[in-house]
Amino acid sequence: MLRKYSMDEAYESDGAAFNYEYFTELTGLERKKVSEMIRWMEGNHYWVKHKNYSVGNSSNTYKLHPRLEGEFVGVVNFDVDECSLTKKLFAWRSSDTRVGVDKMCRQQLNTMKDSLRLNSEGIAYLENLYPEIKSLSRQEFITNIGIKTAELRRDISLIDIYKNEFYATRGVRGTRLYNSICNVPSRKLDYFKYLSLDGQPLQNTDVCESQLLLLAAKLQSAYKMYSGRTGHEIPADLKRFIQLPQERKCYAELARLIGKTFKSEQERSEFKEEAFGQLVYCPINKKQPTELAKAFKGEYPTAFSLLEKLKGTGKTDYKKLPIAMQAIEAKISVDYVYRTMYKEGRRSILTKHDSIICSNEEDLVRAEELLTDGYQRYSVTPMFKR
Repeated sequence: MLRKYSMDEAYESDGAAFNYEYFTELTGLERKKVSEMIRWMEGNHYWVKHKNYSVGNSSNTYKLHPRLEGEFVGVVNFDVDECSLTKKLFAWRSSDTRVGVDKMCRQQLNTMKDSLRLNSEGIAYLENLYPEIKSLSRQEFITNIGIKTAELRRDISLIDIYKNEFYATRGVRGTRLYNSICNVPSRKLDYFKYLSLDGQPLQNTDVCESQLLLLAAKLQSAYKMYSGRTGHEIPADLKRFIQLPQERKCYAELARLIGKTFKSEQERSEFKEEAFGQLVYCPINKKQPTELAKAFKGEYPTAFSLLEKLKGTGKTDYKKLPIAMQAIEAKISVDYVYRTMYKEGRRSILTKHDSIICSNEEDLVRAEELLTDGYQRYSVTPMFKR
């Protein structure tokens, strides 16, 4: 629509918007119907009114609601037959206690509503940075302030918790569970320090190099499937690679293969994302392989051959591998660890993919015991970082 109506370039950089006239022309509906649709979309928080006299014929223009605009892509299960907006709306609006919602989503949603709060430091952080937040509802705050800065986009997860607005959703049973805590920055920014669970500081345990640990598990099972051999006959190069993430040495080894060194933790984090993308989340490129792909193939030929088989030959087949890895992760952390701890009466528990979040040391120790048991069922043993 931006291209169709040739909106001002400066305004275009501030975000896409369209007004009543544009929507009427786009849909071809009667004015009354258009008005009803706009009110319905605004009332259900799908978009928000945004006044700008420089655009179009009306001062009332509409922008995608920040709840959807600022949503992490990972929350959405994209499908070629459904637009991302539809998927995001479904994920958000299905996050309640209606019949049919995944039981563990409901349990985590209730835990957040009852027990997850900003502590005094977190409240002071938000109220000092955004004084308006005290007197406005969440919708009023977002509508009037807008998400125009990187800081506000970063803080939106804390703002939701400040306003006691939570979600927990799972696109398809057996895949990742996303909740409000998943969007709270905890690596580059230690925002967990602003939160409490049952009045206690958050404690969490992460599986070290979890994605590559899951890859090791997949490669091991794939070798057995394709070769029909037992684990004792696994080739030496594949055995060496499978051992790396179990010792928290995989990313260091991948960096060594291409002579990469790190001057900061940020460089290391960026390399981890880049390395995983080049090895797993990409199609096979035999004509122009990356430096890492060539080095990996030379050092771990059996592992690389299995990677090619698992990725397939279609243009989008490679996506099936990370999805399958996420399914294993969810089966362990959500369907086994979380379910078991909840049945044991440990109710102040939340999941953040491979991470388990608790309010006390005893629950944290139990989580690591169960995570170890869960991963060992896939013939790998995890290490943990707290």
